[in-house]
Amino acid sequence: MAAHEQTMKTAIITSYEGHYHQGVAALVNSALAIGFDGLFIVGYRDRLPPWVQTLTNVGSEEYAVAKTRISFYREEAPRHLGYHKPFSALKIFDRFPEIDMLFYADPDIIFFAPWSFFQDWANLGVALVEDSNFPRVQSNHPWRAVWKNLLSLAGLEDHSVKSDSYANSGFFGISRRDRDLLKIWAEVTLAYEASGKSTMSFQMGNRWEGVVGDQDLLAAAMMAWTGPSSFIGPEAMGFTGHYFILSHAIESPKPWAKSYFVNSLKGNPPTVAGNHFLQASSGAIKSFSNTDLLLRRLDFRAAQLVSRVWKRA
Repeated sequence: MAAHEQTMKTAIITSYEGHYHQGVAALVNSALAIGFDGLFIVGYRDRLPPWVQTLTNVGSEEYAVAKTRISFYREEAPRHLGYHKPFSALKIFDRFPEIDMLFYADPDIIFFAPWSFFQDWANLGVALVEDSNFPRVQSNHPWRAVWKNLLSLAGLEDHSVKSDSYANSGFFGISRRDRDLLKIWAEVTLAYEASGKSTMSFQMGNRWEGVVGDQDLLAAAMMAWTGPSSFIGPEAMGFTGHYFILSHAIESPKPWAKSYFVNSLKGNPPTVAGNHFLQASSGAIKSFSNTDLLLRRLDFRAAQLVSRVWKRA
């Protein structure tokens, strides 16, 4: 087997709709920069990103980028794309039997650590990162009672909580060996929907409830999972101010959809994650024109200068 074919055993998957394709471009660029040469698989809700016109078409909705390729497919999800993650990942394992390991990343994530680190990490078990706001959820927390009830509705057992870690669902790495977690996650999602709950949107404002988004259904699935897992704390996504594995721009609006200068006038300083997005926007995929990218960098720099003298208390 050729060396290039061997690298295709690993895939990075993501999904987007609307302007989130800007994040996909930066995500791909960042992965290429750390040595990834597997397959990118991108599900989209509406249309292909305009920047594919700058790439070489090598097949049906498939494009060459650097030494690898991006395979697009229309995601016919009957739910919010966030809630559809386990279904998408299972589909990819079925569609690409040569893939041994896949990594899901939201389109607002940037990769930093060498690619070998991510592969070693997922070899330890399902690779997960603790959340920014709720890195730990105690064993007797009211949310866990809700999650346990969901497991019962799905015909699954609570095999006790091996740890109180609560994952951010914006990233996970999983080998084909551990794909049963995806099946459990999907079954929990279907049970949640069958109970009359909607997965068409997140309800983050109702955080007293046990389920407000896909992270909670992942947390329920982890209670039933008996296989290996490997958690890293919030620092893995830069949530503690350290950026050495991933950068996750959880801000709103997203870095590609805001003026940092305008926000700085309101007392909101520019974010480190936003700067990482701008840096990753320069790469094999050009989602912005050179002029637009320059203006965005000047906008960010101006925001930094304003924030030296004015920040919201």
